[in-house]
Amino acid sequence: MTSDQTHDQTIDFLSTLKYDHFLDIEIRKQDKVFCFSDLDLNIDYDPETLKLNLKPHGHGDIHTLLKHSTSLRKWKEENSIDYLFFF
Repeated sequence: MTSDQTHDQTIDFLSTLKYDHFLDIEIRKQDKVFCFSDLDLNIDYDPETLKLNLKPHGHGDIHTLLKHSTSLRKWKEENSIDYLFFF
């Protein structure tokens, strides 16, 4: 899982490795979501442009990314994995 800030660097780094011996790697870029400016849940924005400040969704995005990837189907079909647990 990457973000706008890390995606290109991650691809560049992995392309320098010979990762044939690794498991299949599926790289997915997270979406961005609005963020809060404080603990009172005020939405953070640029006061000059009134544009919302956005951030990578973070670890909560893993469920959406998995749903739209091929990984779950492959794990089920190729490895008979029925359950996936997150800790």
